Amino acid sequence: MLLKGDICNGYKILGWSCIWGSFATVFMLAYFRPPQVDGQYVILRVIASILAGAAGLFLSGEVFTQFSGEMSNGLKLTVSATGAIGLFVLVWLTFPNEPTKQHLPEIWKFSLPNSITFHKAAEVIQKVNNASLTIEGFTPEEERIVLTSLGIHEPTQANAFKRLADMVPPNSLPPYEVIQTGLHFKLIAKRS
Repeated sequence: MLLKGDICNGYKILGWSCIWGSFATVFMLAYFRPPQVDGQYVILRVIASILAGAAGLFLSGEVFTQFSGEMSNGLKLTVSATGAIGLFVLVWLTFPNEPTKQHLPEIWKFSLPNSITFHKAAEVIQKVNNASLTIEGFTPEEERIVLTSLGIHEPTQANAFKRLADMVPPNSLPPYEVIQTGLHFKLIAKRS
């Protein structure tokens, strides 16, 4: 025969199990998936500390944590805690720092449609960054030359414009220079 108190205690245990199980699930998701968003590493640190404190609730015996250190302004700081709070403080203070992010260089990588002309390809590159473009010194026939290669993989937008010279049949275009002023590009043919 079940008493009313036994049923309530069963629901309390189930409720706490769900809460700590949720924390553990979020911790596992955050731990095994590298941080993508600023602040996600801090959330991982908080959840790890809370889980350590929760684990301390189930330990028998004593847990005593004491840290002493000197702050950057010369002030000495000592933190001491016991039990579950001690484990929380231990994990919080010893959690590793967030790894530094590497900023990779910008790469202009895209494919051009088949049978695209030199002029149209230059316009496609221009539109990638909402830049403006001026093409000077090319004849209408040179601007209509169809590219033979269709892939661009360059470190800058200016280099992508220069790469077009290698994507046409040999000797079909005069040499040209690319002049960049902010987001304005000029392709100027060099005639001898």
